[in-house]
Amino acid sequence: MSDGAWYPKRETFFAALSDDRPIFQGDIFRGVPTVFVAHPAAREAAFAEASPPSPREAERPLTAEDVREGIAVRGPRAMIMPHPCDFSEEEKGASHSVRLVARVLRVSDTPFAPKQVARGQVHHVMWVPDPEHNEAGPHDWAVDLRTATPVDRAFLNVDRRIAALSGPAWMALMRRLVYFYTRMSIPLQQLALQEAHQHPDYEHLADEFYAGEQASG
Repeated sequence: MSDGAWYPKRETFFAALSDDRPIFQGDIFRGVPTVFVAHPAAREAAFAEASPPSPREAERPLTAEDVREGIAVRGPRAMIMPHPCDFSEEEKGASHSVRLVARVLRVSDTPFAPKQVARGQVHHVMWVPDPEHNEAGPHDWAVDLRTATPVDRAFLNVDRRIAALSGPAWMALMRRLVYFYTRMSIPLQQLALQEAHQHPDYEHLADEFYAGEQASG
């Protein structure tokens, strides 16, 4: 992946899956929910085909039942996001149950063109190729970074893992998240020098991670 591009090529996007591969950031699972809580006033406005209310217009005392009625559970796929404490299965993950996930949906289910998503032109979306297709298109996936949802680690059954990101694709995820939260783009080589050792395939991919830095030096 060149520094001017967001994503590696389709054929290098995923790592090999096995039961003994650790669950890691960027892994995609089926059957893991993401959640959105709609405000009652916003639901009422949508039902009446009216403009969404401002936060002040929506202000009202809410009961627990009001909140429960607004919960929308979405699926069917989700990607594990990096957690501020960087939980992993054998370290803090052994004692902490919280994991952060984001919704994965088809590009065709978004309002964006496939090329927009694949080129990194949608600020809050990460492109992920469908591993079952060899050509780009609406069947590819889009990770909506706005849908970060905490879930219990018990949801992450390795038997339901669909895909794991390769080292370069994980770097693309990290860069995308930095850009999403800060609007700043970190050079790939700089990020790799600081973070690549965390990836499960680091020993095999170290030369690839460092190639650009060594060439420039």
